[in-house]
Amino acid sequence: MTATPKNATATYVGASGQIYNVDMYISDVSGALCTHNPSGAAGSSSQTYWRAPESVVLVDLSIESGTADTKGLIWLQDGAVRNGTAMRYSNFLSTLATRSKLNVSFPAGALIQAQQF
Repeated sequence: MTATPKNATATYVGASGQIYNVDMYISDVSGALCTHNPSGAAGSSSQTYWRAPESVVLVDLSIESGTADTKGLIWLQDGAVRNGTAMRYSNFLSTLATRSKLNVSFPAGALIQAQQF
């Protein structure tokens, strides 16, 4: 199939109460890391991680629509897979009135990544 890249937004809440909306670019390539941009639109050349400035909790993921070749994301912390964090795109489409509630915590300074599957 032909890859259909998509954009998404990961929303984190910091220990201070600060909200961080991090734009993501999903290339639709299995095994590839998503790119992240906390200050604008993420693209194919954006960095493949977001470093948490404080302890944060991932509370929402919103994806603009589904992809052709990949089905979801799994989250990594400092390069290691976080068990229990596999998320199928179908549960997090931006068009859904209600999305699954998330509560995935990361410590301050963590290198946060998402790998496509």
